[in-house]
Amino acid sequence: MFISDIVKVAPSYPFAFTFCLLFRVLQTLRHLVALNESLKKQESEFRVHCKEEMSRLQENINKVKMSGGEDVGDSEEMVRSGDLKPINN
Repeated sequence: MFISDIVKVAPSYPFAFTFCLLFRVLQTLRHLVALNESLKKQESEFRVHCKEEMSRLQENINKVKMSGGEDVGDSEEMVRSGDLKPINN
C-alpha cells in the first residue's frame, strides 16, 4: 500500500491510516537496521584486511632494511601482477 492510497482512506478509517503508517515506518526502520548491520560487517572486514596488508607491507619494509635496500623481488612481483609499472631506463 502506498501513502497516496492511505491518504484516500484516511478520513473514513483513521485507525487503518495510523496502522498502515506505523507499519510503513517499521518496515523502513527494519531496512535501515539491516543496512547498518551490513555496513558494520563490511567495515570490520575492511579493517581486518587493512591490518593484514599493513603487516605484509611492514614485513617487506623490514626485509628491505635488513638487506640494505637491495631487495627488488617484491617489486618484480608487483610489476608482473600489474600493481606497479616498470621503469624503463
